[in-house]
Amino acid sequence: MRRPLLILSLVFLAALFSGCTDGRRFSPEAWRQEDQFQRHAFTGDLLGRRLLIGKGWREVHQMLGPGRTFGRDVSTWNVGLDKETGTPIVLEVDFRDGIATHATVHRE
Repeated sequence: MRRPLLILSLVFLAALFSGCTDGRRFSPEAWRQEDQFQRHAFTGDLLGRRLLIGKGWREVHQMLGPGRTFGRDVSTWNVGLDKETGTPIVLEVDFRDGIATHATVHRE
């Protein structure tokens, strides 16, 4: 029962964020060259292709560079600012036993 809900959520998020980006494909080089509050263009690709899922904590941090780390279970990276409130929009990656299991984008 939980699996269909997860799949539906992922499809919804991919559709939502594909409309919020300019369709740029993620690469670690392009990510690092972009201002931290302009990286939202990569989130659709990161989530849609599940580029972080299954990767180790160290590998994710090498791909995305410095972020905020909350223990070894959660890390976040700024990707944009909400146009109305100025609230940061972040990419959040959850880890279990050092492996990325879930990635989302949300307002902080």
